[in-house]
Amino acid sequence: MACHRSQIPLYGKELSFLVHALYACELWGHLDSTEIGMLEQTQRYFTRFILCFDNRSPNDSCISNLGLWTIEGLIDKFKILFLGRLCRASVTTTHKQLFNLRLGQILSGDLAKLSITYDLIQTLAKYDMLTFLESYIDEAYIPDKRRWSKIVSQSITIFEENRWILSVQRRPELNRYFKIHSCLTDHRLVSLSATDPFFTRGLLLLIRLGSVAIKSGQCTLCNHFTDDIVKHLILNCKHIVNIRNEMFYAIVDLLSVQDSVKLFQQDEDDMLVTLLGGVNDYKKKLNSDVWKQLMMCLAVSEDKHQILTKCSVESITIGFVWQRSKAIYLEAHMLTHRIKRIRKETTVIISNWAMFSSKYYNVIWIRSKDIYLEAHKPTHRMKRIRKDSEKQEIFERLQLLFQIGQCSAATTAIISNWAMFSSKYYNVIWMRSKDIYLEAHKLTHRIKRIRKDSEKQEIFERLQLLFQIGQCSAASITM
Repeated sequence: MACHRSQIPLYGKELSFLVHALYACELWGHLDSTEIGMLEQTQRYFTRFILCFDNRSPNDSCISNLGLWTIEGLIDKFKILFLGRLCRASVTTTHKQLFNLRLGQILSGDLAKLSITYDLIQTLAKYDMLTFLESYIDEAYIPDKRRWSKIVSQSITIFEENRWILSVQRRPELNRYFKIHSCLTDHRLVSLSATDPFFTRGLLLLIRLGSVAIKSGQCTLCNHFTDDIVKHLILNCKHIVNIRNEMFYAIVDLLSVQDSVKLFQQDEDDMLVTLLGGVNDYKKKLNSDVWKQLMMCLAVSEDKHQILTKCSVESITIGFVWQRSKAIYLEAHMLTHRIKRIRKETTVIISNWAMFSSKYYNVIWIRSKDIYLEAHKPTHRMKRIRKDSEKQEIFERLQLLFQIGQCSAATTAIISNWAMFSSKYYNVIWMRSKDIYLEAHKLTHRIKRIRKDSEKQEIFERLQLLFQIGQCSAASITM
């Protein structure tokens, strides 16, 4: 990779370097998309370094400020120029004879599509230049070196510019940048900075502000929410109104009365485009020398430099905060979906558990009621119960079982509410249900220890049936 010297000194440096790649393998070596992408990334890196852009600046507003093609377009230029040298070579040379042989094989369909000659023809077709190949085949004519180089450059420039314009127009946030710089050539302020290095820093700052994408955010100076942070800071921010007024006073002193009136009669968007070096109706009517003085005035004044510096730092800060906020939002969005999914699964489990539990408690209530009614029947079995204390104890046990069922139903309602907020309460729900089940189990064992006569034995068998029903319900919950 090699560099050629530029006329633009940056920040006290004597020279800066505009990176161009010199390829020794563009003809015989095939570069895949990954390798070309790495070269494109390197070119964008050095372009940002030259223009003092930050790493988050848009790609579409990066290399276009210097009028650079893509790496793919540069490689294609070398290929087509090499094809011109082959066509202009003498017929007595070996490489010309080999080229004519390969060309004839391609036309007859005998040559594979992996040859250098076929790749050169495909490159010509890409830029609609096959007519020159047809002219060479029919008349053995190819333009001279100088004219051929000009034709190739114009064809590739048209192709690259159309592709760049299409890419920029697809991004609404670069609408202001496209008004400022609408063609794939050197930025006007870059060319202006080459005439006098003293204005380079301020002019590059203007280019940087014009290349910033339109983003909404909150101003860190006045805490005002805005849809366009750059326009807000240059034209509307109340915190720097004194600096802004001094900038406008200097512009009024520089321009004539008519030009000043026309400048301030524009809407905010057009005025901002004018201040950032764009071309609009006002600039077209303005004298070129006056426009240069206006740009240099914005670039050299310390007060105006302060407002532009604040705007640049603010836009970078907003961009960083926006990117960080976007990442946090996406992460929170993913976590929210996970929580919703877990909550949904937990709700289904708890609903199934509550359904089985309600059936279980209904059975307990019905069976307890039947036992209670049977115990009060004036039958000979009830008369044979000798001790009222033992009968009372049995009734208290049954009432306690019913109270346990009510507590479990209340616990089920609380559990359902907990499940709407977080899935972590599911473990608590399960442990609590398990404790209630163990408590009922222990109570049943205590009832077993009561000495029973034949009537008590029948009641015990009924309680044992209830316990078996509870076990089936617990097994359903586990499943």
